[in-house]
Amino acid sequence: MKGQGTEHVRERGRLDIFRLSFGMGFGELLSASLASLLNYYYVRTMGLSDGYFLLAQTVYAIYNAINDPLIGYVTNRRFRFTEKLGKTTPFIMAGGALSLFMAVLVYSAPLNGQLGMMLWMLGTLCLCDTFYSMFYVNYTALLPVVVRGKKQRVNLGTGTAAVSTVCMLLGFILPEFGDITKSSGYLLPMLLTAAVGLVLLVVLFPSVREEPALTRELLRKEGEGKSFFELLKLTLRLKNFICYILVFLSFQVLSLTAIASLPYFAEYVMGLPLDQINSARTMLILVEFVGVFASLPVWSKLAKRYEFRTILGICGVALSLSCLPMFFLTSLIPLYICFFLLGLSVGGFWSLLPPVFNDVLDEVSFITGTHDEGVFAGIRTFFARGALVIQSFIYFIVRGITGINPEVTAETATGSMRLGIRFEMFGIGILMILATSVLFLRKYDLTDQKLADIRYALDTRDGASKGERYDQA
Repeated sequence: MKGQGTEHVRERGRLDIFRLSFGMGFGELLSASLASLLNYYYVRTMGLSDGYFLLAQTVYAIYNAINDPLIGYVTNRRFRFTEKLGKTTPFIMAGGALSLFMAVLVYSAPLNGQLGMMLWMLGTLCLCDTFYSMFYVNYTALLPVVVRGKKQRVNLGTGTAAVSTVCMLLGFILPEFGDITKSSGYLLPMLLTAAVGLVLLVVLFPSVREEPALTRELLRKEGEGKSFFELLKLTLRLKNFICYILVFLSFQVLSLTAIASLPYFAEYVMGLPLDQINSARTMLILVEFVGVFASLPVWSKLAKRYEFRTILGICGVALSLSCLPMFFLTSLIPLYICFFLLGLSVGGFWSLLPPVFNDVLDEVSFITGTHDEGVFAGIRTFFARGALVIQSFIYFIVRGITGINPEVTAETATGSMRLGIRFEMFGIGILMILATSVLFLRKYDLTDQKLADIRYALDTRDGASKGERYDQA
């Protein structure tokens, strides 16, 4: 492909781009409510065994991996209502609302013994994820089509990081309105979470509502010539897509293990009473988010000036280094400092992951000549859901070796148990982030010039024809 040297940019106003970021905020709110206390609710509060929890998480992750790309493929086609309502809009709005309803049911498990609790957890999580996939794959598929230029994408990434930070913080703060030591204490926080989620969907709606011209563009060559499995196989040949997936997976593993282990860290390592765990957890995360907000202007300026791959690689190395002190600290003041430093690096990831993925989807769209962004957004989730399995196996192995179980208290916890909590919280995540960030720096080759050429082609043609393929070498 011959370089054009310029970008043909579809202009979107700052307010419109900012409203688009509320979709990612919705996802972070829902993810925080499901990730931060899911293990603590079922294992610590309800008494579900680690083995049953691992089994449910593993089956859920397998379903999750299959469900997301298939939902992307199924919804990436023309329906009777498509011309009138749009290709992505109905799935974004309906999927978001229904996933909130199911999230409330996840934390309303009836007391029917080990098998009953496990089946309830598994069933409600799978239904919640099905509806969330309808929302997420269509939302992420829409972004690279409507937000084109580098500056716009950096602005979207910065807005996404800011809104996501607030929404995730809400997801952590809202449990303060309930008593997480009791099974009934989770209902009010989840109802409040659902109410906040509905507000986010209302704010998002004007920016994802498709005009007829946009719907026609999204339908152009849709579904032409390639089956779902052909598209899935194609991803294995897309070097930049794989590089992104590996970094994204690593960040998901670190986020899941850190968030889910924080209540155990507060109880067993810090020795806090049960009624203070939630407040301590919230304060530490609040300090981290102060660091996120403080870093956003810096990351935004750097991202506009330098290549995304350079900045994301630096973020990965910095994130790994900022986690290391967590293996030694126990008092609150040093922990506050470390969580603040952690937030500085996390802010970079949140700012850069969305625009980098949009760039990758641009390359995919150019290679295929079709708008199959929804399918590839689902495929990303297909690979990224491995984080759930990795998290569960880390817990199962570490707790099996150290002997951590629901009967252990802060007074009876041994030194190996406390070390195990620290390791499951950050150990594997640090190694994965460091390795994949270095790989990303070396192998990812979507430079600004190459992306300008791709965007120019996408904006001036009806996609690449069958005889034209972009050479990544």
